[in-house]
Amino acid sequence: MLFSFSRFQNYIRSHWAEYNKRYLLFTLAMVSIMLFAAICMLLLDGNNAIDEKVQYICYFFGLFVAGCIFSGTFLSALQDKDRAITYLMLPASTLEKLLCALLFTIPVFIVVYHFTFFSIDYLFVAIVNIINDSNIIAHQDDAIKVISILNPSNTAYSGPSGKVIFNLFLGFIAAQSFFFLGGAYFQRFAFVKTLLSGFIVILFFSMFSTLCFRNAIYNGGFDAVHNYYSTEPIYNSSYYLVSIVEHFFKYAIALLLYITAYWHIKEREI
Repeated sequence: MLFSFSRFQNYIRSHWAEYNKRYLLFTLAMVSIMLFAAICMLLLDGNNAIDEKVQYICYFFGLFVAGCIFSGTFLSALQDKDRAITYLMLPASTLEKLLCALLFTIPVFIVVYHFTFFSIDYLFVAIVNIINDSNIIAHQDDAIKVISILNPSNTAYSGPSGKVIFNLFLGFIAAQSFFFLGGAYFQRFAFVKTLLSGFIVILFFSMFSTLCFRNAIYNGGFDAVHNYYSTEPIYNSSYYLVSIVEHFFKYAIALLLYITAYWHIKEREI
């Protein structure tokens, strides 16, 4: 059977019992790094160390870095021959193993990261406000506020819009899927190889985009560039082409990479 809810529940319980200490250590490592970074920022520039713009940058930078590390090492069992055999022979289907991975690497990780980040953020924003003004209660309008990811307009700083934040989360899931596939595909030094592969992909895509749209970049138009579906210059049909590319990277690339990881794990089970 491809999926059984009771078997899936048992598999999640088994997975948690085996890896809960590892996840706790990973969380403690995140807390330690965040505290160290916040203390360094406070010592270097106490007055402006944690303003609202910096909070947004730190939140998403940490989300991407920690999320990719966590996702890239989730299938570390496959990189050891003995552990790989045990993992592949577990009484659960490949779909259930993939769904378990998605559960822990996306919603569970985001919730834990969010709680961890803002627990530290609230503390250090309060400290910075005290440093800036000892009479902070009488100057609430001048105080630095804690950012709101769910309601970004609810801050004094004109931060990213809700659409930008949504797109950043989609990009985060896409980045996670790439590192998850690397962890499933590479058998040795998976994270390092995935990181190098990602750099090569980004470099190639950047060069390709620059070459294709160099006329647009230097001449301010798309007159000399044509797409594959029309004889008209891309200037006249760029909206549809760019829209297709944008929607592919936003909604389809992560799904495609996870499906690829699914079939690769399934092939190894056979």
